[in-house]
Amino acid sequence: MGDGVKADLNESLKWLLKAVKSDFPQALLAMADSYLTGQRYGEKNVPEAYALFVKAADMGVLEAQRQLIYAYGSGDGLEKDPVKEAKYCKMAADQGFRPAQFQLGSMFYKGIGTEKDLVLAEKYFKLAADQGDPNAQVDLGMMYHYGQGVERDLPLAARYWRLAADQGHPQAQHNMAEVLSRGLGVPMDIDKALEYWHLAADQGNRMALCALGNAHETGLWVRKDLSLAVQYYERAAKNGSEEAKEKLKELADSIEPSQRPLH
Repeated sequence: MGDGVKADLNESLKWLLKAVKSDFPQALLAMADSYLTGQRYGEKNVPEAYALFVKAADMGVLEAQRQLIYAYGSGDGLEKDPVKEAKYCKMAADQGFRPAQFQLGSMFYKGIGTEKDLVLAEKYFKLAADQGDPNAQVDLGMMYHYGQGVERDLPLAARYWRLAADQGHPQAQHNMAEVLSRGLGVPMDIDKALEYWHLAADQGNRMALCALGNAHETGLWVRKDLSLAVQYYERAAKNGSEEAKEKLKELADSIEPSQRPLH
């Protein structure tokens, strides 16, 4: 490193330290990043980095809150602490940070790091869902579909699942197929249901694979084809479906050799 560059860094560090001493939020964040990586202003110092992240986060710096959510959630850099993870999730969520809204909703839903509270779970899932988060849309849809902490509302559940499904979320695609095939909160539409099942199955969703296997096993809505049914069940079984494994056992003795899929 040349003398000029070193001098510039020293001068920059001097002003940064003054700003840190005066508790300027962005200076705290910059110094914390430097201590965490050891790449700019000196040696790596993880404890000091996180002390500064905490100070910055408590002053409302979103990037610092994000760092603490990760650290307290993963145990990378700090000891895992779900209570503190939830604390900083709430700070970030209340600033409109979508991933924190979904994560906090999940924590309230499961009672991780906080008391289980389905009302607050619905609140934060909805905040994230209305910003387009597909995972929040799926979980919020589940709450409305089953009436978990909210009044049961099948059309609203389907609305959120459709939003997630049309973003390519495989579980939402399977859920939409289920409600479309039964007319739950939406008009029955078998063709659209099959379309969603195929989309989910193409992503390896084992529930969709089982549904298509069952359709071809029974001839419900599609032509009966035991060979094709076995193929769907085998794919589902490889993805961990116990239902598919049982189905394959049931079909093993009943399917003719000529109907067995070629591998």
